[in-house]
Amino acid sequence: MPLHHLDVLADQPFAEIGDPTLVVDDPAYDVVVVAGELPYSQWFGAGTASRAHARVGVYDRTDLACRQVESLRRPVNDVAIHPSGTLVAVGTGAYDGGYSFEGELLLLDLERARRVSPLRDARQVRTVRWVDDERLAVVLAPWHDDDVADWKDLVGDAFEIEAPWRELRDRELDLSTHDAESVPFVYPQPDRAGARAALQRLAAQAGRAWALRRAVWSVAGRPDGSVLAACDGVAAERWDATGGDAPGWRIPTTGTGCQLTALDATTVATTVALRPPWIDGRPPRHESQHQVLDQETGAVVGELVPESASVVVGSTGPYSLLRPATRDATSTDSLVIDPAGRTVGRVATTGYDLFNHWFDIAGAPDPLVLVGTDEKKPHLDKWVTRVVAAGGRPELERLFPLDWQGTEQRHLFGGPGVYVDDELGTGIVHCGEVHASSGSHGPFAVRRDYPAGAARWTLDLPGVATDALEEEGVLVITTSNGWLVRADAVTGALLEAVELAVHGAPVVPLSVSTCGPGRLAVGLLDGRILRLEVVATEGT
Repeated sequence: MPLHHLDVLADQPFAEIGDPTLVVDDPAYDVVVVAGELPYSQWFGAGTASRAHARVGVYDRTDLACRQVESLRRPVNDVAIHPSGTLVAVGTGAYDGGYSFEGELLLLDLERARRVSPLRDARQVRTVRWVDDERLAVVLAPWHDDDVADWKDLVGDAFEIEAPWRELRDRELDLSTHDAESVPFVYPQPDRAGARAALQRLAAQAGRAWALRRAVWSVAGRPDGSVLAACDGVAAERWDATGGDAPGWRIPTTGTGCQLTALDATTVATTVALRPPWIDGRPPRHESQHQVLDQETGAVVGELVPESASVVVGSTGPYSLLRPATRDATSTDSLVIDPAGRTVGRVATTGYDLFNHWFDIAGAPDPLVLVGTDEKKPHLDKWVTRVVAAGGRPELERLFPLDWQGTEQRHLFGGPGVYVDDELGTGIVHCGEVHASSGSHGPFAVRRDYPAGAARWTLDLPGVATDALEEEGVLVITTSNGWLVRADAVTGALLEAVELAVHGAPVVPLSVSTCGPGRLAVGLLDGRILRLEVVATEGT
């Protein structure tokens, strides 16, 4: 049952790049090259998908269509277009935070859609400049900063290299045989304001518009096909089923919209991660803001007031939770809230960190949280725990270990999941990672009986799960490296795994929801919302 692209909400030129850091716009060429960065795919409540996403893209000057886009390990420092206009040199790299200046030189062949990293050694490339058709001048950072007490004294190496650039292979070029000139090394500082202004100007010249938009952390589709979304700078917005150039309503924020949690059939609770300023050079405490909205109109009908930065833990039952989600929380107690958003009690949960305790189980009849048995080490021996009403008072009930092989066997991280009720009975499918001492992680999905906890099946995932849902017996799981996985909820059998793309360029899905029968809305790291339809084929 293949996936069919319906449309892309919040689409715009240069969306693939994220926040631009460098724009090379030379009228002598029919392309514009843009470097940028998508944000870290994590927020204070959820950190399993934690990596940055640097990008460089090549765009047609006339219609701004994306000709080629590349995901990079490190940010771009400089770009130079070859005199032919069909080859682009890209210098990348950054300080590793403690010792080395790491990076690479990339060559983008626009005629063959080919990417090559020709330098043998991984050093930060500060500047690139074509001298002529055959010679490229580059400045490399020093290997490390061990020999200087002040970065003002850093010295780089300048090379002028002649090579058959279109024929080079990865790691083929050894600069140890080339003469270098020692030059002062100035660490790059991107002109973000200038780059943003350049994209606005280029878009306007093409009769379009560009604005910085990133990280759709939550989507909530409705049966009529409309979609609620939360993203960077937007607490919540509602897109009509027909799409359009702008949402029907939008609630802007100075922070990042991270959660949209249904409290009942008509209201949704928002979670906004705020960005308070640094104080005396010290990072600020995290803060969060929560409102209760009418799903149809966006009207604010209530407010949730946390004691510390918190995540909302929803359920289809009478209670939801506001759980403190930072190490500096004033209390680890979670506030119990009713569908109107009123606080009706509190329960004693243990400490929280974004890697270990994120546990977002869609459609669960009770609020489900991960709680450690040792208050001093809450990341260890985690149990799936629910909030139940006992004698009219909400209380925590410990159900089963997060690790189905036993509490002492492995260290598992939390993740997203979904409640299921089918021929196997009631259960939850939860995703996460197995942490290995070697540093490698194994992403997984597992089905557990609810509330007993017995494991029915496990499924290895191609990447770290960012969200999950179930519809008509089929699980849909998105991953931080660009995959959408569909699996049978009863057997765990893999039905389909698709690398998502928009306009031919790969994307990173952060959230997924149904938006009508057989339709999906996928929130993307670049700020867009991809709507898909599951198309039945003959025999399915």
